[in-house]
Amino acid sequence: MDGIKETHDNIRIEGSYDSVIKAMDLLEEAGIQITIITTLSKTNFKELRKIKEIIQDRKINWQLQIGLPFGNFDPKLTLTLEEFYASAMFIVAEGLYNKFNDMPVVGAHCYGYYSHLLPNNKNWKGCTAGINTIGITSDGSIVGCLSMGNNTFIEGNVRNRSFSDIWNDPNSFAYNRQFTREHLGENCVNCFFGETCKGGCNSTSYHITQTFHNTPYCFKQIEENLFEAKKYRKEIKWLKQKGAKIL
Repeated sequence: MDGIKETHDNIRIEGSYDSVIKAMDLLEEAGIQITIITTLSKTNFKELRKIKEIIQDRKINWQLQIGLPFGNFDPKLTLTLEEFYASAMFIVAEGLYNKFNDMPVVGAHCYGYYSHLLPNNKNWKGCTAGINTIGITSDGSIVGCLSMGNNTFIEGNVRNRSFSDIWNDPNSFAYNRQFTREHLGENCVNCFFGETCKGGCNSTSYHITQTFHNTPYCFKQIEENLFEAKKYRKEIKWLKQKGAKIL
């Protein structure tokens, strides 16, 4: 569910919002636990609370993820770092009660990492693509993560080779399985948590910076940059008060 009816149908296809509602009705009637996913962009970022109002009485799980510039996604609609951080604060602040268990609004693997301020964000151990998760495309191709783009980073195809052979091949998923600190990009190379975090979500990293292990969508980095900017503004203000000419 990517927004209220008009927004969702504009993003997906006309009539798809009603299909989502019908699917939730049927799943609820059958007593099957439901998780919906919202892909965030500038188009629907401000509708988070409206989406919550639509689903909150259904007592279902809700996962947020960010739209990334590949496939049909317009790069101009990618969230800014500030919008991304605001959506993380929404996740922290809001919770949905689930009749099967208590489940808050959650962020996908693109949310992180090692925040100074936001709770429950210290357990990220790096991208799971090819480590303990995989994606299988409709044509049988094996990829580490479907969010990397289904026609990219294909390790093999189950129509031609067994899944076991693909998974156990020492050369499969090399971008992740053979990670060392030297693979960290400029955004992450000097980070204390670099070896543990491995540069965050590889899909986000690749589609934003064209390299792995280098995501700028990092709570720790965003917070530190914001604090530094605030400190810098205070210093500029103090210098101006002292009569200094700032170029």
